[in-house]
Amino acid sequence: QFWTIKYPDGEAIRITGESRGFGNISVGATADGSTIATIPVELVSNLWETNADASMPPVQWTSGSRQDGEEDIRPLAGGRVFFNSFDGGDVGVWSVDRPGATPRKLTQLPTGPPSIPADGRFVAFTGRTDDRAQVWRMEPDGSGLRAIADAAALVSPDGRWIYYNAGPGVKRVPSGGGDAKQLHDIAYTQDISPDGRHLLVQIPDSSGVHLELMDAETGALIKRLQPQTAAQWSVRWGRRADLLAFLVAKGDVVNLWEQPI
Repeated sequence: QFWTIKYPDGEAIRITGESRGFGNISVGATADGSTIATIPVELVSNLWETNADASMPPVQWTSGSRQDGEEDIRPLAGGRVFFNSFDGGDVGVWSVDRPGATPRKLTQLPTGPPSIPADGRFVAFTGRTDDRAQVWRMEPDGSGLRAIADAAALVSPDGRWIYYNAGPGVKRVPSGGGDAKQLHDIAYTQDISPDGRHLLVQIPDSSGVHLELMDAETGALIKRLQPQTAAQWSVRWGRRADLLAFLVAKGDVVNLWEQPI
């Protein structure tokens, strides 16, 4: 979206606000500053479902001009799905109960991906208020919102722990709040295994960033991973604790793959 910033006091004023993006491809302004020329970009993504081997015909869950699931999708065993979506305002946490049902926006602040224990009894996410990122917890219907800790949230499947990035480094805090434990000094969390025993983390090194398995209890690094994809940011756990899932782009087509750890 386009903003103007006053000089020299730095006051920012938003001048566009809709689901389309502006300025990604090109932007120019007239010499007198009265007119902006640009190319609008409208990204639309919706949620679809298939089974793990893609043999089931895809079923569409959501529709409309939002960007559903751009950052993450968290389905529950009972059928409800939590996901990130952008509707022209801020990226928020949404939920939908079944294919074709009306999605509900659960948050009113800019948020990161939702993370949920296996029983679905609460939702955790990173929310930003007053330029400060915090871990927040709320009930599945969006009520009971409260801050737990600073930075990005990742809930253990049993719901006991929330893992989060504290600047560089990973910490763990009880999901109900309490004292945090430092697990690692430079890692960043990416996902947690279905059995809750391991974290998938990013480790910066001299060549960039690589992925490793981390013991979720002790913070010990166990195994360096080399998924068959350059898009390592998309890597998540697959259907089981011994499988990774990730996206592979070939030309204009992106597909989902699995690989044994």
